[in-house]
Amino acid sequence: MSALMMFARAIEFLVSDMEPRRTIALLAISVVGFLCYSAFFWLKYRIADKLQSLALRIDAIDSACGSAMAIGLIISTIIYSEMHSTWWLDSGIALAIAFVTFCYGCLIIFKVMWKKEKFGIPEEYEMF
Repeated sequence: MSALMMFARAIEFLVSDMEPRRTIALLAISVVGFLCYSAFFWLKYRIADKLQSLALRIDAIDSACGSAMAIGLIISTIIYSEMHSTWWLDSGIALAIAFVTFCYGCLIIFKVMWKKEKFGIPEEYEMF
């Protein structure tokens, strides 16, 4: 679901030729978001390892995608401040991350469907 929303928003911004505004505020929010999402990823991943929780591990990967979005926004904002012709870079990065997130979600769904009787047992944990 989050991948589809990222796709929709990124395409909306690409089609409307919407350029970034208030780049200083955008950078500040992105840095805070990157730090928070990275911390969430680390904490969730560590706890998921200890509990061998598939759901928490999958949620940790979603937090890593949020962190990647924030670092992509930081990079694209810095590049945009030097070259205004790269206004599309943020949406391009969002589309790439959305594609990866979508593929990961499909992979999880297929694994759950194929291994219904084994889903959630500790031996299956490492496969995700």
